[in-house]
Amino acid sequence: MLIPQQFVGQFRRKRLLIALVIAALVLVLTLTFRYIEEKSRIEQQSLNFATRAIERFDRMFSPLDVSANNTLGLVGVSCSQVRYPLIEKIAALQTVRTVLLVQNDTIYCSSIYGPRNLSFSQTYPELALNNQRMLLSTDDYLLKGSPVLLLWTPKSLDNHDGLLQIINIELMTNYLLEPQLPWVERAIFNVGGQSLEYGNPLIEHTVPSEDEVAYDQASLRYPFSITLYGPSPARLALNTLPSQLPLAVLLSLLMGYIVWLATANRMSLSWQISYGITANEFMVYCQPLINAKSGECDGIELLLRWHNPRQLDRPGCIYPAGGTTKFNCAADALCHCQSS
Repeated sequence: MLIPQQFVGQFRRKRLLIALVIAALVLVLTLTFRYIEEKSRIEQQSLNFATRAIERFDRMFSPLDVSANNTLGLVGVSCSQVRYPLIEKIAALQTVRTVLLVQNDTIYCSSIYGPRNLSFSQTYPELALNNQRMLLSTDDYLLKGSPVLLLWTPKSLDNHDGLLQIINIELMTNYLLEPQLPWVERAIFNVGGQSLEYGNPLIEHTVPSEDEVAYDQASLRYPFSITLYGPSPARLALNTLPSQLPLAVLLSLLMGYIVWLATANRMSLSWQISYGITANEFMVYCQPLINAKSGECDGIELLLRWHNPRQLDRPGCIYPAGGTTKFNCAADALCHCQSS
C-alpha cells in the first residue's frame, strides 16, 4: 500500500474513534443529566404537595381560630343561653362537629348534648395538662370510633377555662390529602405523635414500607405536620430513562457526526503537510550520483525527509514539480524521489 494511502486510512480511523468517543460521552452525559433533572423534579413535586397541603389546612384552621376567639366571651354563660348561638356558629363553619365550653376545669356545655358535667383534665389530659392546642382522638359520643381533631382555645393561663372545637378531620384529610401517583402513594396528617392516613379511618402510627421514602413538613402556625410516603425518586427517575433514550441517541449521533465533519480538514494528509511546511519539519538532503565505470559524478539526488512528531508510522516525502515520479523507499527510511 502506498504511504499516502496508509496516512489517509490512519486519519480516518482516528477520526472515527474520536467521533465514537464523543458520541458515547454525549449519550452518557445526556442520560445522566436527564436522570438528575427527573430526580430533582420528583423530589420537588413531593415537597410542593406537602406545602400545598399544609397551606390548605392552615386556611381551614384560621377561621376556626377567629371564631373561637370571638366565642370565648360565652365561656361562663349558662348552657341554656349559649347553646343555640353555638349551633349557629357550627352551621356557619361546617367543618366543626361540636363545640364544648370549659369552665373551672369542667366541660359544662355541649352544642349537641346541652349541659354536661365532665372533668376536662381527666377527659383530655393532653390539652389540660400538657398545654397542647391540638389532639387527634376518636369520637366516643356522636359517631363512635370515627377520628376527630380537637382544637383547644384557652381563656385562662391555667387551661381551666376555654373553648374546645371538635373537627371532622377524616372528611378534611380525605379532601386535602389525596395522594398523587406515582411520587406520593400515602399522605398522613400528624398531631402530637398520632397519625391519620388518607383512606384509613384509624388513628395509628405509620411507617414507610421497604421501598418507600418519607417526606416530612410541619406547619409554622399550628402544631401539626404532613408526612408523605412514596417510591424513591432515584427509582422513579431510572424508570423514565428508557423513554429518554431515543432522544439521547439522536443527540449523541448528531454530535458524533459534527465531530467527524469538524476533524475532516485538520486530520488529513494535506493539512499535515501544510503544517509540516509551516513548522519547518521538512529537510532537504543532496546525494551525489557516481558513475561506477568512470568514477565521475553524473548528478545529484535530492532527498526530502519529513520529521513528523504527530504519531505517523513512517516518514513521507514531497516530490519536485514536473515530470513523472515514482516511490522507492529505502531501508534507511529515506524516501527517494526519482524523476523519469
